[in-house]
Amino acid sequence: MEETVVISSADLVEHVNLSRRKTESGFRRDFLIRMGALETDEHVQALKKQIEELDVKFRGVDEKISRVDILTVIPNRAEITSLSNEIEQHPKEKLDEALRTKKGEVYELLKKRSAYTKNNFDNREQIAKLTILLNMLPRKEAEGLRNVMEASANEVIDVSSIEGARQKDLIDIMGRLGVCAYITSGRLTLEKKAEEQTLSWPQEVQKKYSDVGGIVKTAWVRKDMEEQWDANERSISEVSRKIQICMTRSHADPLNDAQQLAFENMQKEYIGLRQKREEIGASDGQFSISLPRKSDS
Repeated sequence: MEETVVISSADLVEHVNLSRRKTESGFRRDFLIRMGALETDEHVQALKKQIEELDVKFRGVDEKISRVDILTVIPNRAEITSLSNEIEQHPKEKLDEALRTKKGEVYELLKKRSAYTKNNFDNREQIAKLTILLNMLPRKEAEGLRNVMEASANEVIDVSSIEGARQKDLIDIMGRLGVCAYITSGRLTLEKKAEEQTLSWPQEVQKKYSDVGGIVKTAWVRKDMEEQWDANERSISEVSRKIQICMTRSHADPLNDAQQLAFENMQKEYIGLRQKREEIGASDGQFSISLPRKSDS
């Protein structure tokens, strides 16, 4: 029986997060040394220790992902690669000067590349989910879809091998990443067909909200429901505030029957508002795929 490894979008997001933190810490350490700091300086040693700790965590998730032949996708890879090639033509001294002065031709190149990479990092959850969906397709179709996302290729992709719900997820995620695509009869294109059964992105807006424990989460809300979302969030905030006040007061004086009933009603209202939040906004859930393990040979 073929051995498989389960890769989730959470694994891919963690891989990106750790890789970025390692790169940033390494850049800071190298920059300090080029500016005259010594390897033995306290702040350089602190960065070195941080890099070592990050490397241990990174290796764990990197080893898991490297066990499988997973096709990765980086939106606008063609533009990023082109800019990187231009930047690499300049010596380190020019790069340091550009970062220090924040002006000049080299700085403009760095700024353009940074805009692409920052956008990809900000959208890492969506890119991770797209990567999982892409790997559910046969290899030829997966590579074609990758070309659409990375090099703006206008290809027609057969996505009939994945179920309807996943096709809808694919269209939604591509739209959130700035590529409006359509699926008609299992075929994905960048051109809308005049057919009733065409899947398309419903034009969503990204909404950040604070969940239980202060954890910041993301939801995607259809533009025509944005007002409804905002009103519901204001209600959640107001009811939550009232519940907190009631709980604080109850510590000093026990609630009487009427106050207890009001408190219970507020709790029910709060639960209802949270359920409405889930109905209005599509939250970022996790996707996963089971891929065959690479041969050791």
